[in-house]
This record gives sequence, C-alpha cells and structure tokens, in this order.
Amino acid sequence: MKRTFSMFLFVILLGALTSGLLLGMDLLTRERININKEYVWRTTILDHHNISYTTVNFIDYFEGETPVIRTETQVDPLTDEELTIYVNDDIGYISLYFKGTGLWGPLEGILTMEADFMTIVDVSILIETETPGLGGVVAERKHLNQYSGQRFDSFTGLTGVANISNSESEIIIVSGATGTSNAFLLTLNTTHTKYARVFDIGEVNYEFIWRSAILEHNKISYTTENFASVFESNFETLTKTNPNTDEEVSVYRNKANGNISYHFEGNGFVGPIEGTITLASDFKTVVDISITMQTENRGGNVDERDFLDQFIGKEFDNVTGLIYLKGASAKNEIEILAGIQGSATITTSGLINALNATRELYAELFDLGGE
Repeated sequence: MKRTFSMFLFVILLGALTSGLLLGMDLLTRERININKEYVWRTTILDHHNISYTTVNFIDYFEGETPVIRTETQVDPLTDEELTIYVNDDIGYISLYFKGTGLWGPLEGILTMEADFMTIVDVSILIETETPGLGGVVAERKHLNQYSGQRFDSFTGLTGVANISNSESEIIIVSGATGTSNAFLLTLNTTHTKYARVFDIGEVNYEFIWRSAILEHNKISYTTENFASVFESNFETLTKTNPNTDEEVSVYRNKANGNISYHFEGNGFVGPIEGTITLASDFKTVVDISITMQTENRGGNVDERDFLDQFIGKEFDNVTGLIYLKGASAKNEIEILAGIQGSATITTSGLINALNATRELYAELFDLGGE
C-alpha cells in the first residue's frame, strides 16, 4: 500500500513539475515571440525610412519626447477600431501596419507613403500563408519593388494589370496567382481609404465609388469631374433616422423613373461586405447591384459581374425576401456563389442577409414597397 501511495505521489509531483516547466516555457516563448514581432515591424518601418539601426537602439527612434518616428492614433468612428500611423516629420514619410486576407490566410505588413499619403515609398509583407512559387510571390521583393513610386488613384486606388503598367496607379499582378494578387491590392486599397478617412489625409474621393455605381445602375453618363453635379441633378435624397442606431440613413430616388438606390452592409466569410443596390419604383425588382468593398477570397468573387448579374430582374418577396440555393429559378432565388465549399455559402448568406435586412428596414422607414 505504501509503495502504491508513493508511486501515486511521485506521479502527481512529476506532473505538477512538468506542467510548471511547460507553462514557464510557454510564457517565456510567447514574450520572446512578441518581442521578435515588434522588432520586425518596427525595423521594417525604419528600413522604409532609410534609417540605420541596431538590435539595441531600434526602439529609440519611436520613443522619447521628440522621436524620429512619431506615433499618431485615432479611433475609426464607424467601427471603433483604433488605428495608428507612424510619421517621420523630417522627411514626411507616413507608415502604417496593414492587415488583410489572401487566398489561404492572413496578409499583413507595412505600407509607407510620402507626405501626400498617395505616393508609395515602399511596401513589405511580414505575414503570409500563400502557396510558395505562386501566391507567395506577392511577398517577394521582385514583386513588391514595383510599388515604389506608384500612386493611389483618388477614385480607384491601385489597379491590377496582367503584363504592362501604363499608369502610376497600375500594378502588374503575379502570373498564376490572380486571386492572391487581387486580394493584396484589395487590402492595400481598403486600408488606404480607411486611414485617409480617419486621419483626414490624402486625396481620396470617398463619394465617387458609391455615386458612380448608382449612376451606372441608372444608365446615366458621367465623368470624374462632373459625377457629383450629375448625381445631384438626377436624384432626390430622402433621409430618415434609423431607430436601431440613431444614425441618419438615406435612399436616392431617380427623378425620372422612380428607381430607389441605397447602401447596404453585411459580413461574409472573411469580413465585411458593402455595396449599393438599385430597385425599381415598386421597391421589389432589382435593377442592379454593385459591391463597393469586400474582403472575401476563399468565399468567392462576390464582386464580379458573373455573380452579380443574376440579381438583375429578381424580386424581393414581401415575406422571405431573397433566398439562396443551388439551382435557383424562382423570382426571389439567388444561386450560391461559386467558390470553396462552405466558405462560398457563408459569403452568399452574408450578402443575402444584408440585402434582406436593409430593404426591410428601409421599406418601413421610407414607406416603400407597399408593406
């Protein structure tokens, strides 16, 4: 009995000792991993700013009463997300840490721009899980070097092209890795637009994307110079207060034919999906739909016309709204987005739920659709 008890006690003590050692190693390893991560992204910023450093003094450039790299933080009023930029007042460079999603996982890195917050100084990818030799090429210097000197277009941001870049906003995508390339460009464009809005810097025209989408839905011609005045002359803006959020929401009525356009927001497999939809005067029949922002990739190409064109002519049912399924045929049925099984279904579900919820709310607020 004593021998059995001793063995039992020994096992308990050994287990406790082992657990303690593993816990200690985990804490130590975690701390060192975090230190290494901080070293990597901070020194990447220093590299972009052409600042020499050592493993000992790199942090000094970011700290003190008059740091070389000044930290500025703002909270996005739309999402409550805390955003930070790193500013070199001597040369005007502005850096930020971006986070997005590739075809198979996260894409994270550092983007540095000149003082205009439009011209790219450098970009580096620090975290990626793409296929080596294919999507993984987006993180290699031979691909990233082309970004230096390029410029975000005020209306369209950066645009991917297949072979030759003919403008300062065009980037040559990686051959055989279109999905990852487009995902990276999407990450840079959405990040740039968000930071420009929150910090009130750059020359981004926030209204062009949604106003131009509504004009196109209604077959109205415009240019980047006159789109705002054309919009005002063709549409009546109706505004109400959303009782759920106390925020003002608007719909835009075509003065000629009564079409109603409005924004919608939802969540897909990876992250937010935003867009603009136009309904006929009955507030049921879809005239057109555009996705203005999305973070999907494994969830499929939710913003491509091959998928969106099927919405044209569909009708919201007053009870069920739009529904999604394979083999869609009825007036209120939408075919599930092509893509990786499971992910594509979640993306489609997120989009349809957003469309149904927004239409239901606006039908009640603005007394539309005879409901």
